[in-house]
Amino acid sequence: KPVAEEASDGIAQASFARDEAEALDRARFIHEKHLSDALIEEYIDGRELYLGVLGNQRLSVLPPREMFYEKVAEDAPRIATYRAKWDDAYRKKWGIHTGTAAKLPDGLAEKLVCAEGVRSYCK
Repeated sequence: KPVAEEASDGIAQASFARDEAEALDRARFIHEKHLSDALIEEYIDGRELYLGVLGNQRLSVLPPREMFYEKVAEDAPRIATYRAKWDDAYRKKWGIHTGTAAKLPDGLAEKLVCAEGVRSYCK
């Protein structure tokens, strides 16, 4: 992904590289299209969870939200691409929506909320 972009700009399904050659091809694409350095991260299969944090001196952490992919094949990577976040027609086509996180393992919600930086506000 482009180093200096936000909101998943520059991330697409083509960003998923299966080997070093594909990763380098995508990095070249990012260099040319976005005129930016590229950041290559390891894909970790799992759920896409979000936490909102409000405040400056006194922080409030909102309950976990999750991105759901209802029409994406089970074996396909679930990537929070720019289109998955911001393109309503694309989201509808692939059954992508965001809502309250589905059941989390016991204690995980508390662990997420009490992460580094907000720990002093936790019990």
